[in-house]
Amino acid sequence: MAIFAGAIGLSAFLLFWIEPLVGQIVLPIFGGTPAVWATVLVFFQGALLLGYLYSHASVTWLGPRRGALLHIAVAVAALGWIVILPTRQEDLRAGDLPAALDVLRILVIAVGPPVFVLTATTPLLSAWFAATRGQHDRGDPYRLYVLSNGASLAALLAYPFIIGPLVGLSRQEALWTVVFFVLCGALSVAAIAVLQRARTIRAGALVVNLDPPSSDADAAAGQIVGRGPGIAWGRRARWLLLAAVPSGLLAAVTNFIAVDLIAAPLLWIGPLGLYLGSFIVAFSA
Repeated sequence: MAIFAGAIGLSAFLLFWIEPLVGQIVLPIFGGTPAVWATVLVFFQGALLLGYLYSHASVTWLGPRRGALLHIAVAVAALGWIVILPTRQEDLRAGDLPAALDVLRILVIAVGPPVFVLTATTPLLSAWFAATRGQHDRGDPYRLYVLSNGASLAALLAYPFIIGPLVGLSRQEALWTVVFFVLCGALSVAAIAVLQRARTIRAGALVVNLDPPSSDADAAAGQIVGRGPGIAWGRRARWLLLAAVPSGLLAAVTNFIAVDLIAAPLLWIGPLGLYLGSFIVAFSA
């Protein structure tokens, strides 16, 4: 649990450190309009959806062993992307695009790959932990989601009161890159734990198959993550609707504060903090 919890907590902290950081960097480039923060919010919500989709596909079709190797490769590629990207985000601006599209384009180029890795880490490592824990291990994978959202909330609250005032933007970028490098190391340790557990299970001739043949990948992966009987489409639609409500409220309330009240980044953190807090409650016992 400690291995997976450390990597998940670090990834969540990095994700909600870079969100206000990149928003603060991009905001002056486009004149500080409220629409910029709304676009930044849309980018991170979209990245979260893509990260979870990738995680689901990895667990379903690859299994923990091959999924672990793939995720390490993606994380290393994202680290290389950070090193080679332009140091000045304003140099990426294209004057012939609408502001919202230009903000999205800059964010994808500047932080897209590392943000993708961060959004995928919590669901991936939670699934790996569920698949590799022993028969008598009472560790609850959903506690990792509590930890993830708790670390996200800690980063979100620390930014305006500690990180932002004490560390300049350029130093923040350098420090964030260093911590992301540490995260890659933590992910490697978690991947090694998955591979070692896979060898133990194979050596013990257990039923669980952590590296299923491609022809039976979907069925075997379902056993790994504990998937039960098929879920009715009506229930799935209800889940999607309920999940869309807080996400929509987050965007709407943030936009209202920015447009009708005051375009102050400190106030924008409030709705996002409540959003994260609701997940802490939802995934707790």
